[in-house]
Amino acid sequence: MIIIKDFLWTIIFKIENFRKIIFIGKNRLEIISYDCLISNTGYKSIPGQYILIFIRENSKFITGNVLEIENDKFSRYFKNQIKHLDILDIDESNLQANIHADLRTKKGLPKEKYDCIILTHVLDCIDDYESALKNIKYMLKKDGVLLCTIPCLERVSNKTKTYFRFTQYGASFLFNKLFGKGNFNISFYGNLYSTIMYLNGFKFSKLNLKYFKYNDLKFPILIAIVARKK
Repeated sequence: MIIIKDFLWTIIFKIENFRKIIFIGKNRLEIISYDCLISNTGYKSIPGQYILIFIRENSKFITGNVLEIENDKFSRYFKNQIKHLDILDIDESNLQANIHADLRTKKGLPKEKYDCIILTHVLDCIDDYESALKNIKYMLKKDGVLLCTIPCLERVSNKTKTYFRFTQYGASFLFNKLFGKGNFNISFYGNLYSTIMYLNGFKFSKLNLKYFKYNDLKFPILIAIVARKK
């Protein structure tokens, strides 16, 4: 229900058995939680849940030598499938990482080592994302698989610089250029309902799962790619 009066909009969302009120006025916007607008806040966030669904749907690829960026937030669930796990980060203060390197250059990156690389919401944080993706491919073994997610919609964070957002068409152009036609599959997650809830700061736990699970090509929150090196 939307009521317009003196440039003040009162938007009331009814979710299950409770209501939240958001006031939108001239030069003023209050949302329920800024933290829930950042996908890396974990599984409490709506994008975090979509990423987890994507990773679980493709968990069969998380085997052998595996690389994840920053920490083991997704690979930890599949330790029984992993022979060796490396964590890479550009930040040398990150003690969880055993490889400190810049994905924009090959310096310090192992060549053709990994059967699987998990790259969740990383490319949008890199100014030269094309070089980064080339070097990700450089680290994959032949027939190795990249599990990648990139945001189509996300808040600009004050903590981490983000440079880009991608549509499924932009992702298809990029991966076709670097991995080749037929060597990747693109999927998308999100819909108008989850997008509205996400932008207004609702946690995943407050969503109606019936509407959350539906994915709409016109309103994706994130794009997910499974790419194989040939």
